[in-house]
Amino acid sequence: DGVDNDCDGVIDGLRIRITDIGDDQGRVVRVNWTRHGEDAPGTEYDVTGYTLYRRIDDAKASAAPVKAAPPGLWDYVNTIPAHGEDQYFVLAPTLGDSTSHDIVWSVFFLRAETTDPLVFFDSAPDSGYSVDNLAPPAPSGLQAASVPGGTSLTWIESQVPDLFYYRVYRGATPDFPLTVDTLVYFTTGLAWLDPQTDPARPFYKVTALDITGNESPAAVVESTTGAGDATPLAAVLHPNRPNPFNPTTTFAFEVPRDDRVTLTIHALDGRVVAQLVDDVLAAGSHTATWRGAYDDGRAAPSGVYLARYVTGGVSTSRRVMLVR
Repeated sequence: DGVDNDCDGVIDGLRIRITDIGDDQGRVVRVNWTRHGEDAPGTEYDVTGYTLYRRIDDAKASAAPVKAAPPGLWDYVNTIPAHGEDQYFVLAPTLGDSTSHDIVWSVFFLRAETTDPLVFFDSAPDSGYSVDNLAPPAPSGLQAASVPGGTSLTWIESQVPDLFYYRVYRGATPDFPLTVDTLVYFTTGLAWLDPQTDPARPFYKVTALDITGNESPAAVVESTTGAGDATPLAAVLHPNRPNPFNPTTTFAFEVPRDDRVTLTIHALDGRVVAQLVDDVLAAGSHTATWRGAYDDGRAAPSGVYLARYVTGGVSTSRRVMLVR
């Protein structure tokens, strides 16, 4: 059901009510009103339509001179023709969505217009708010694989327009709760290499969150494999370990299907410093090591480099720091 924000504005017989729309992605409210008394045959004034306005809530705008009534500066939203209906409804955009931490109010008023542009009837301004009621779907295809340096997790993206990031949880039993104590990582990516493999907490779950804080149901691991046995669902370059490093660092990466793979180290200006991999590799988990040197064997200087991983049309880069 929609959330009734209990917002009614009544003046000159014109009443507006603002309610949130349930089970939607937010940023919209429903405004409805009972027709004005002049919206009927044989009245003194002929109401031709209703125009909805939303207040401009801006510090600079609120300080500007105001000529309109009601006071304030207002954005035009929509005009609805009058047809003598008992009730009218219109969807209106809000300034933002409210969350458990903050209420984002949007203020509206309604104007009943007549055939005389200088004769109109305004409702009292009133406010309402919208809520994003829909959590993202759970990530799919969650896989765990033992790789050099820890446990590799990969999953498939949740297809929602307001996706924000993912949370990774780790627990001791398959039904462990999602709490602050079991939360171990968050990321905007589709993979994580857990370097602190804990035999006492071998179970993982991943959730997706949207920009208003709605959290999806948890995805559970669909398959767990040992090193070399995994068939990842996505091309992933994990963070190198260690980073920063001296003298060597290791990259773990996932190849979703047999394909050509390149893994190169670049200077920040784009120059190729070292070619670590350029070959057709079998699907699975792989590693490559950079010894902090150019291809000709000369030691590379301290600094920030980019590791670029390409396979199957997918390209991923990570920053690498060499400290001499």
